[in-house]
Amino acid sequence: SFLNNDNLMNWYPKGVLSGNALFRGKTSHWRDWQLTFDLSSPTITTHNYSLKETKILFTQRDNTISKFNISTQLFGGHITLSSSANLLQKEIPSKLNINIENLNLSLLRKNTKIKNRNLAGNLSTTINMIGNATDLKSITGSGSFKISDGYLGRIIKLYPDAFFTNAQADFIIKDLKIITENAVLFSNTLNLDVAGWIDFQQNLKFDISPQIETIPISNNGKNLNIDPSNLLKGAVSITCSGSIKKPQCKPNAKPVKVLKNTKDFILNNLGNILQDLL
Repeated sequence: SFLNNDNLMNWYPKGVLSGNALFRGKTSHWRDWQLTFDLSSPTITTHNYSLKETKILFTQRDNTISKFNISTQLFGGHITLSSSANLLQKEIPSKLNINIENLNLSLLRKNTKIKNRNLAGNLSTTINMIGNATDLKSITGSGSFKISDGYLGRIIKLYPDAFFTNAQADFIIKDLKIITENAVLFSNTLNLDVAGWIDFQQNLKFDISPQIETIPISNNGKNLNIDPSNLLKGAVSITCSGSIKKPQCKPNAKPVKVLKNTKDFILNNLGNILQDLL
């Protein structure tokens, strides 16, 4: 279990916090407290992670936590958490905003057990959530993320020559799932559209398909070579399921969609093709 003594000791933060605090109330009636504190620390370590320039602001008054904000620097990036809660209701309706700017994935890789030993890039993300603090199923929200200037590696074995570098997505959170309809993986040879979900137990299901216009077509001088078999092969979609630790991916060809996409691609680019041939 995660909540055993060994795990708790690994995550137990170590460092020196300094600041000011004010408390008024009965210790047994925590919802009625009047409590404020403003704390900071140059360095806090937890589970071998080093948090720099950490600041914590907290304000509770009139059965409301109006401010519980944390800001820190981790792996070269800046992380801020802003939250509030209504203590008048038993379920404790709450709001949480998470913002990460330019977290260095290569530093993350060096400090965690990640299989991709060449992982690199800058991660930025924003997440907004609302729900009851006593009921995980009630949480809903939305957000987006972007990985830039990166190296994600050969993510899809069906495309062995594609080295993916960047990624981006918008997503929503509901029913204990993080769901996206417009994620994109960018590579040196083609881009992939991704739609699907990951749940809070790390299970997943994604449909992955190439953007037809990004499938490479050879162009030697004025001789533009279009290989339909290359287009059809590249247009094969993929379905991934299982879990984050053990994903299972397989080709999922949809001939009607493939042929339509290929036809549309050729028609939409007919003008460019003729220009190259003349």
